[in-house]
Amino acid sequence: IIAGGGLAGCLLADRLSLAGKKVLVLEAGSPDYNTMFIRIPAGILRLFRSKYDWQHETGGEKACHGRNIFLQRGKVLGGSSCTNVCLHHRGSAQDYNDWAV
Repeated sequence: IIAGGGLAGCLLADRLSLAGKKVLVLEAGSPDYNTMFIRIPAGILRLFRSKYDWQHETGGEKACHGRNIFLQRGKVLGGSSCTNVCLHHRGSAQDYNDWAV
Protein backbone atom coordinates (compact mmCIF):
# COMPACT_ATOMS: atom_id res chain seq x y z
CA ILE A 1 0.00 0.00 0.00
CA ILE A 2 1.45 3.33 -1.06
CA ALA A 3 -0.02 6.51 0.42
CA GLY A 4 0.23 9.25 -2.19
CA GLY A 5 0.05 9.11 -5.95
CA GLY A 6 2.64 11.80 -6.56
CA LEU A 7 5.71 11.27 -8.68
CA ALA A 8 7.57 9.23 -6.05
CA GLY A 9 4.53 7.13 -5.12
CA CYS A 10 3.76 6.33 -8.76
CA LEU A 11 7.40 5.47 -9.49
CA LEU A 12 7.54 3.17 -6.46
CA ALA A 13 4.29 1.50 -7.51
CA ASP A 14 5.67 0.93 -11.00
CA ARG A 15 8.92 -0.57 -9.72
CA LEU A 16 7.12 -2.85 -7.28
CA SER A 17 4.62 -4.03 -9.89
CA LEU A 18 7.45 -4.75 -12.35
CA ALA A 19 8.96 -6.95 -9.63
CA GLY A 20 5.69 -8.92 -9.53
CA LYS A 21 4.29 -7.34 -6.37
CA LYS A 22 0.63 -6.37 -5.93
CA VAL A 23 0.37 -2.63 -5.32
CA LEU A 24 -2.39 -0.31 -4.12
CA VAL A 25 -1.83 3.44 -4.50
CA LEU A 26 -4.06 5.73 -2.41
CA GLU A 27 -4.34 9.32 -3.64
CA ALA A 28 -6.59 12.00 -2.12
CA GLY A 29 -6.53 14.13 -5.26
CA SER A 30 -8.30 13.50 -8.51
CA PRO A 31 -6.98 11.67 -11.56
CA ASP A 32 -7.57 14.79 -13.67
CA TYR A 33 -4.01 15.05 -15.01
CA ASN A 34 -5.47 15.48 -18.52
CA THR A 35 -7.17 18.73 -17.48
CA MET A 36 -6.22 21.56 -19.85
CA PHE A 37 -4.81 23.74 -17.07
CA ILE A 38 -2.45 20.95 -16.02
CA ARG A 39 -1.41 20.08 -19.58
CA ILE A 40 -0.38 23.59 -20.68
CA PRO A 41 2.23 25.70 -18.83
CA ALA A 42 0.10 28.86 -19.07
CA GLY A 43 -2.57 27.11 -17.00
CA ILE A 44 -0.46 27.12 -13.83
CA LEU A 45 -2.06 30.31 -12.52
CA ARG A 46 -5.50 28.66 -12.69
CA LEU A 47 -4.24 25.79 -10.53
CA PHE A 48 -3.19 27.92 -7.56
CA ARG A 49 -5.75 27.63 -4.75
CA SER A 50 -7.95 25.35 -6.84
CA LYS A 51 -9.26 21.81 -6.34
CA TYR A 52 -5.89 20.63 -7.74
CA ASP A 53 -3.92 22.30 -4.94
CA TRP A 54 -3.44 21.40 -1.27
CA GLN A 55 -3.22 25.16 -0.51
CA HIS A 56 -0.35 24.92 1.98
CA GLU A 57 1.21 28.00 3.56
CA THR A 58 4.24 28.32 5.76
CA GLY A 59 4.00 29.67 9.27
CA GLY A 60 4.89 33.33 9.73
CA GLU A 61 8.32 33.72 8.16
CA LYS A 62 10.72 35.80 10.20
CA ALA A 63 12.61 37.00 7.10
CA CYS A 64 9.30 38.12 5.56
CA HIS A 65 8.11 40.22 8.48
CA GLY A 66 5.83 37.44 9.75
CA ARG A 67 4.03 36.84 6.46
CA ASN A 68 2.96 33.38 5.38
CA ILE A 69 4.33 32.06 2.08
CA PHE A 70 1.98 30.17 -0.23
CA LEU A 71 3.31 26.76 -1.27
CA GLN A 72 1.55 25.32 -4.28
CA ARG A 73 1.36 21.51 -3.91
CA GLY A 74 -0.42 19.29 -6.41
CA LYS A 75 -3.55 17.47 -5.26
CA VAL A 76 -3.87 15.27 -8.32
CA LEU A 77 -2.58 11.90 -9.47
CA GLY A 78 1.02 12.75 -10.29
CA GLY A 79 1.27 15.25 -7.43
CA SER A 80 3.14 18.51 -7.68
CA SER A 81 4.94 17.34 -10.81
CA CYS A 82 1.60 17.92 -12.58
CA THR A 83 1.28 21.48 -11.35
CA ASN A 84 4.76 23.00 -11.21
CA VAL A 85 5.26 23.69 -14.96
CA CYS A 86 8.87 22.51 -14.55
CA LEU A 87 10.13 26.00 -13.71
CA HIS A 88 13.73 26.39 -12.68
CA HIS A 89 16.19 29.18 -12.22
CA ARG A 90 19.92 28.87 -12.66
CA GLY A 91 21.57 31.06 -10.07
CA SER A 92 24.16 33.57 -11.13
CA ALA A 93 27.75 33.30 -9.91
CA GLN A 94 27.09 36.26 -7.60
CA ASP A 95 24.16 34.38 -5.99
CA TYR A 96 26.43 31.51 -5.05
CA ASN A 97 29.13 33.86 -3.80
CA ASP A 98 26.58 35.66 -1.64
CA TRP A 99 25.34 32.37 -0.22
CA ALA A 100 28.91 31.20 0.42
CA VAL A 101 28.26 27.95 -1.40
